[in-house]
Amino acid sequence: MFEDNDAIAAQDYSHKCAHIIHKIDNSESHFRHNVARAMLADNKRDFILATQEYFRLGLDEIAAIREQSDELLKLAVACCILSPAGPRKARAMALLMKEERVKSQEFYGLMEKFFHGEIIRPGDVSDFQKSLKEHQNVENLDGYTVLKKAVIEHNIQTVSRIYMNITFKQLGNFLGISETQAEECVARMVTEKRIEAVLDQQNELVEFEEVGKQQ
Repeated sequence: MFEDNDAIAAQDYSHKCAHIIHKIDNSESHFRHNVARAMLADNKRDFILATQEYFRLGLDEIAAIREQSDELLKLAVACCILSPAGPRKARAMALLMKEERVKSQEFYGLMEKFFHGEIIRPGDVSDFQKSLKEHQNVENLDGYTVLKKAVIEHNIQTVSRIYMNITFKQLGNFLGISETQAEECVARMVTEKRIEAVLDQQNELVEFEEVGKQQ
């Protein structure tokens, strides 16, 4: 079903399998079912869950036997980079970076930049973007691709560790988006408790909380 780009049908089959897979005493079948679940999370753009599942499966001895370890760990790194900025992403990156086999993956260096809070520039992600699958590179209703939003949110986090406050216009210029878009991005992250900040509408200012400056 994934080959046919039919994630809905794949989800239906996955749910059906979930009701009977526990009755099957075959580790290979369980592994293949779990890979399908990870791919489903990836297709649904639940990139944190996909990261966790791909990573766990990439370390499985069955993956080594099937020579799938590198591919699964590569997918884990990709999904981690694409996931929304915030504490869950930070924890996922920390987990991946402790694993020696992840360090040999093509885009480990890019993930490392995210992890250390470096400013991510367009040139940093150009090769990574070319490697993305179709469902990972579509434009959302808000006009951003998943990758562009991940980069914007990450850079907002980085700015929050540097500045006590910044105007909407200055932030927008820094991020390469409009001041309205910058305000909306920060507001969304605040609402979802992924960053600590106060938006001063009167002075068109973002005031970052002290917690935002902690590493």
